[in-house]
Amino acid sequence: MLDDFPDASSFRGRQVYAVDGCKINVKRSPELDREFGRPSGAYVPQVLIERAGQRL
Repeated sequence: MLDDFPDASSFRGRQVYAVDGCKINVKRSPELDREFGRPSGAYVPQVLIERAGQRL
């Protein structure tokens, strides 16, 4: 399908990127609390993983 759009990596002369991410719950620990603190109302610490990619 992308072969039908040879210039799909740009739009009006600008580069096009895709961004995706997810959050992962991690186990509570005193080390994490000391390093990052714990926001009020937070149930478990989370790690956010994001990736941006460009079609070449």
